[in-house]
Amino acid sequence: MSVVIIPVPYYRRHYLAQSSDTIRVPRRRLVRGILRLIGRFLVWLLANIKLTGRENFPKQGPLIIIANHVDSADGLLLGLYLPYLAEAMVAADLSFGWFIENILKAYGTIPVYRGKADGTATRQALSVLEQGGCVILFPEGGVWRPAGKPLHTGAAWLSQKAQAPVLPVGLVNTRGAFKQALKFERPDIEIRFGTPIAPPAQAVDGKPDKAQLQTLVDDMMAEVANLVPPESMQQILSPDEYQFDLKIALTTATGQALDLPKELPEPQAKLLGELYYDMNLLDTFKDNVRLPVDARPLLEPNQTYAASDVARAIQAMLTYVDSDNPHFFSYRYGQKDGQIIRDGFEYLRDIAQQAAPQQHQVMFIPKVKRLKLPESVTNQS
Repeated sequence: MSVVIIPVPYYRRHYLAQSSDTIRVPRRRLVRGILRLIGRFLVWLLANIKLTGRENFPKQGPLIIIANHVDSADGLLLGLYLPYLAEAMVAADLSFGWFIENILKAYGTIPVYRGKADGTATRQALSVLEQGGCVILFPEGGVWRPAGKPLHTGAAWLSQKAQAPVLPVGLVNTRGAFKQALKFERPDIEIRFGTPIAPPAQAVDGKPDKAQLQTLVDDMMAEVANLVPPESMQQILSPDEYQFDLKIALTTATGQALDLPKELPEPQAKLLGELYYDMNLLDTFKDNVRLPVDARPLLEPNQTYAASDVARAIQAMLTYVDSDNPHFFSYRYGQKDGQIIRDGFEYLRDIAQQAAPQQHQVMFIPKVKRLKLPESVTNQS
């Protein structure tokens, strides 16, 4: 097996690192003011931005901002257009490229190491709120959330613990807006500020009830959903409505079809089929993780690639996950399904490695079948 060298892990570069459990606010006012002016000018130059509901902002904190999350630029937009400076909780397990990394380093954030209980980030956010500051977070936990996985309850916990109101914010048409702006296509973006939600009563014994927190955060995100059209929320494909599958086409260099040594097991086929149907998560290996090999054979389904290239790309991804980001799949899918996905990719790698000496080719073909219409559609018909 060839040795794959992975770059220094993102979370070991410490460009976001905070050593203290407390963040004194306000901080970096001059630098942040300059960055906000530059950022607003660039948005004005490259996009059409509309703000509604700014009168709903409380005149002072503490305040928690929550929003829908469909694009990695969502947090940047909130940082630019909130009426006052806020502390953003930012994923620290992925890279955003040198340009964005340096902006985040200059601005200052609360880094969150996802997939495990990050007590430092929680204590930092709580310290900001206790000083009357403002914290931004996304309960969806990322730009893509699989069906059946609950929202993260951090916003509800912080609101209850610090007795801080929550302001729901709807981000409209931000999906892909950054790339459109760089192409001078001037996307139409809207930020809609909702009505503050009062904090829940403190837990009687000081220990929050998990079920209660889940209900609270679900209700909070329902307020966000009311602010935006459905396409601006994460599109979660329920397994009750859709059936996913992944087929593997193995061919000779001349295109002659070959039989697989064995079929991909059903659990892996279902979860990998979902991954390849909605490419947001796998696109992480194109946009945020710099694999040391050509990643296209891993990231482009319905395209034929040499089996040797497919094996190299998958092995590079597995090495990154196993060595540098072991919670990459389990954070999004849970421990059981995360392991199934990892095992599925290992199976795909093994198939490609066996086919490589004969110079065979491999194609991944995701399949999806609609099982039934959503209840809301059924009721209308």
